Amino acid sequence: TIQNSTQCFAAARTVLAASRYMDTAISDDKHPRGCSLQVQRDGSTQVLWNELPSLVSSDVARSVHESSHNSHLELVAFATGQVNVTVAIREDTVEISLIGPSDRWFAVGFGSDSMCLHLQADECPTGGPYAIVVEGESIVERKLDYHGPGIIISQSVSIQSSSIDGNNRHIVMTRPAQGATEKHYSFDSSMQRSVPLIMALGCSSEFAQHCGHGPSVLNFLPNNVPTPLCEAGIA
Repeated sequence: TIQNSTQCFAAARTVLAASRYMDTAISDDKHPRGCSLQVQRDGSTQVLWNELPSLVSSDVARSVHESSHNSHLELVAFATGQVNVTVAIREDTVEISLIGPSDRWFAVGFGSDSMCLHLQADECPTGGPYAIVVEGESIVERKLDYHGPGIIISQSVSIQSSSIDGNNRHIVMTRPAQGATEKHYSFDSSMQRSVPLIMALGCSSEFAQHCGHGPSVLNFLPNNVPTPLCEAGIA
């Protein structure tokens, strides 16, 4: 059991990845008692320690529970590795924000933490995951092969912004939640809570053999809704 703000702020960092943590101690009967997380659309997370000595009223607890399970809420998740990824899902639209090196290509594959969607007895009949590859100002969507580049598929993303800050490129795109074809990944705001990822980093700006890769995961929570930390992974 989390007993104080120090434990709360430390526990948050083991449960949920964030682009930035904002630790706040409060005394507010409109928030859950104890430790909770409140994710923001930019991938940051406010960690709240509510110091109220008494239990939150049943009305407040019920309101928080209903809000966190509302399928019309925007869900937000952040993941980090070779690439920083923030995904926001709202009903039929997804916003994807990627940050990677400006002088190399980088990519994120959705729905698998490896180069195979469904490994069966050392065979990979369905190939690799759907991936978004950033090559400078260009974005290419691919259906990866098992340890191979796969094929280019129809573009479903629309670039909203692309900028360079220091050595990093920050690119924001949107796409429909439903995949354009069976080769595209589909997001579901009513069910999505965790999405495995695979990330890769190129050796240069031209798409070729990667120079680093690894798994990660997106853990979705409702945007700007306090979620008790036990619901986010600590009982």
